[in-house]
Amino acid sequence: MKKEIALFDFDGTVTHYDTLWKFLRFSIPPITFWTAFFLHSPFFVYYVLKKRPGKGKEMLLSWFFKGMEKDQLESRGRKFCEKALPSMIYQDALEKIRWHQENGHQTVLVSASLDIWLKFWAASQNMDLICTMYQYNDNKATGKFATANCNGKEKVRRIKEKYSLDEFVKIYAYGNSNGDLPMLELAQEKYYKVFSKLP
Repeated sequence: MKKEIALFDFDGTVTHYDTLWKFLRFSIPPITFWTAFFLHSPFFVYYVLKKRPGKGKEMLLSWFFKGMEKDQLESRGRKFCEKALPSMIYQDALEKIRWHQENGHQTVLVSASLDIWLKFWAASQNMDLICTMYQYNDNKATGKFATANCNGKEKVRRIKEKYSLDEFVKIYAYGNSNGDLPMLELAQEKYYKVFSKLP
């Protein structure tokens, strides 16, 4: 049987928002969020300007979640997936995912966002997941990532680590940013910013 695979970026491709910020706002009381953000924002801006957004993202999550029990943090991720994410999804992106699945294609979510919430959404859509993984020690958040930030060339490395792409007769890829371009180059059919209509 000839196999085909479809690779989907998440933030800005399947969704019309950056879900990291939405997850933080959903999970953290406003006064706590804004107090911590303004206290630490110079450090975050430093990493962004140094073109190390992954490090800035790791630091941002650490401010709020370091030391939190894994079950508690994942409960927040599950609730975010159930209550907040549905309104952020492009309907035409969902329809394309369904089209690939109905045609027997492997569908994979490939994202720099965190498994804290993505693993619940991917499971609900019957998709495989490749993303930035959060680290725990004794079931408590360490404030660090367990993997490299899954963006740019790291997306390609992780895809090739999980799949033997030579086994697929066709590769589709969907993205919306420079961080998706290396992944798009893997595909015979590549789509950039194709899901543009609000749901």
